[in-house]
Amino acid sequence: MRLTGKVALITGASQGIGAETAKLLAGNGASVIVNYHRNQAAADSVVEEIVRAGGKAEAICSDVQNEA
Repeated sequence: MRLTGKVALITGASQGIGAETAKLLAGNGASVIVNYHRNQAAADSVVEEIVRAGGKAEAICSDVQNEA
């Protein structure tokens, strides 16, 4: 599955299944938004891992339960 030119927003991507999904999608060419709510250090770590592997990623803090 090639996702070059696509952007993926992964909620809860700072750990667990979300982090692994972010890495998988980035490994297949997507630019990834690593969404986190509380743990910036963990999100930054996922972004660093993706970038070291040649992918594109950015961490963004937001509470997806709150529409505002």
